[in-house]
Amino acid sequence: MPADRSFDRWHLATQKAKRFGYLPVGVGSTDDLNYLQAHLDNNNSWDSSENIRLATQLNLKNWFSERHQDLEEDNEGSFPRGVWPTNIGPKNSFWFPFDRQGNHLDPWWMLLVPAQESWLAPISLAYGNWNECPAAYVHAALLQYWGQRFGASLAGISGDTVEMSIDNPPSTQEESLSLALEHYLYCPDIVDQGCETIEHLAALLMNGHAWSFWWD
Repeated sequence: MPADRSFDRWHLATQKAKRFGYLPVGVGSTDDLNYLQAHLDNNNSWDSSENIRLATQLNLKNWFSERHQDLEEDNEGSFPRGVWPTNIGPKNSFWFPFDRQGNHLDPWWMLLVPAQESWLAPISLAYGNWNECPAAYVHAALLQYWGQRFGASLAGISGDTVEMSIDNPPSTQEESLSLALEHYLYCPDIVDQGCETIEHLAALLMNGHAWSFWWD
């Protein structure tokens, strides 16, 4: 995709491709595209049906509870908390057409993923289960869960990044803090190596239409 009108092109593709059973997903650079391709090439025996079963049967309440316990042990009993920031607005922009220095990629890549529903896309891509990145069925289960609650859909994906577009973001501090804790359990790096506190993350989520996650 050319840099010119990149988000207009993504939005247009999103509107048109769904009727053909595809989900447009921003990838970013050629290196990001090659990483995803190499990962798919190494998963020739991938069983999508089994991963759909795992996603639909995953008890997220138990999963969050186990993650909470594991991270508490890693953090010696405490999470990175702080005060609610007064100068932070909602996050409404994506990373996928830009490089690490914030320069617009020209060109950038977009996948048309064969997935009737957004939450199925990580399974179609056999995405995850490397380093600290969760397995594909976990990504799928959380996408379905957040899709039902907030209208979340997959917008961008790369070797270490997942981005979601949000139709109905949280609108109160209480709801945003609860969601920020879920995000932290899913992807601690966005706080530990990013915004530093769960309250800061919650401020970005409140009324924000773009969620971004990355795993080191």
